[in-house]
Amino acid sequence: MSEEKRWPLSVRDISNGKENNPVSFVNELDDEQLPIFTYTAQNVAGEGAADEDFTTTYEGCACKSTKCDSTCPCITRFGENYSAEGTLLLTCHKKPVVECNLLCTCPLNCTNRVVQKGLQYGLQVFKTREKGFGVRTLHFVPKSHFVCEYAGEVISLEEAKKRIPTIMSMDCNYIFVLKEHVKKGEILHTVIDPTYTGNVGRFINHSCSPNLLMVPVRTHCVLPQLCLFSSRDIYPMEELCYNYSSSNLEGQQCIRESRDLIINRKPCYCNSSTCEAVLPTDPFLFN
Repeated sequence: MSEEKRWPLSVRDISNGKENNPVSFVNELDDEQLPIFTYTAQNVAGEGAADEDFTTTYEGCACKSTKCDSTCPCITRFGENYSAEGTLLLTCHKKPVVECNLLCTCPLNCTNRVVQKGLQYGLQVFKTREKGFGVRTLHFVPKSHFVCEYAGEVISLEEAKKRIPTIMSMDCNYIFVLKEHVKKGEILHTVIDPTYTGNVGRFINHSCSPNLLMVPVRTHCVLPQLCLFSSRDIYPMEELCYNYSSSNLEGQQCIRESRDLIINRKPCYCNSSTCEAVLPTDPFLFN
């Protein structure tokens, strides 16, 4: 991929219509442009990804209502996920989140279909003063609402080990690892790399006091999607941030991996009162 190819300084929709709402880009500070990458609205299979993870799904329901209730097998499997208004329930922080899927007969406006509906708010990639590129919302986002996914190439842990050493210290490392403790002593790894094929989520910065939280959600297959929900009300033009090393659900951990050693960790510029001064890292993740 040529490093000379760049986006213009202002783009109406970097997703080129692949999202429900446009994802614009502006740089009002300097002449730095976005690197070229292939935009995808959902995860795609990359090197080492298992085909069955994309084709295997949970058994569907035979519901006809727009609100699947306690009799729905999709709800009884792990419990209710969303309120009637589409907000993520607090109980979802301690259990798997599984939506109704392609095999279900309930309509697309079923209350157990949220993430699969895609972007509901206008987002904008912009140049920040200290953190490179970032993402802000153009609309008001109420607390506990789905904002966007962190989507990209799904790769194997072995492939991630090969890619990590090729990343220069000054480069951004987008490799994200979800570790799920599925059984006693057994850990399921889902690795997503949006460096060359990804979505708007790749530009969202870290904060020690974030306004987003990461929640793994399963929709049409058993592969979890890394979904970002608002942890509080978010106002127009406010930057979106999440904690790169956050444990939101019981038995699950999301880690945005850094190849830097502890002594060389990159500084954090979130400027929050709880700032830890450096970005989180797990240097032993790929050992």
